[in-house]
Amino acid sequence: YQAVLNLYREFPVVYSSLYEGIFELLARLSPVLTLGVLSNKEHQVAQAVVRKLLPTVPFRDVWGARPGVPHKPDPTAVQDMIRGWGLRPEQTAFVGDSAVDMQTAVNAGCLPLGVAWGFRPREELETSGAAEIFQTPRQLSTWLEENILAKKGVSYDN
Repeated sequence: YQAVLNLYREFPVVYSSLYEGIFELLARLSPVLTLGVLSNKEHQVAQAVVRKLLPTVPFRDVWGARPGVPHKPDPTAVQDMIRGWGLRPEQTAFVGDSAVDMQTAVNAGCLPLGVAWGFRPREELETSGAAEIFQTPRQLSTWLEENILAKKGVSYDN
């Protein structure tokens, strides 16, 4: 196990790729929303993966697991991140693909948005508190535009 973990630390993105539509989604959202990544992967690994797969997306923060900071679903890290942005949890959507992500959002007081194209099945997201579940990045983009951005008078038609 340790040998595999060491290889992953050294080469975290050799067999990794983005889900279809993710880059377009993030490119569309980044001009109008503050974006961050919070992962239970080791901090350096999380940063390496994002740097390699999404080098042009202007994430405000990319945080992995760090010493002294509890892992998700504990809300500490997400609350620290959004506080650093000058936002409150109720102003924040937390998008994720697992029960741990939905529990983190609920525990932090953020809007839990589930994505069913990811790591875990839709049923897990449903039973873990997801307020909405999306099958595709385009569905998520449309929902955010109609339910978040439009209410703020923001359009991302560039």
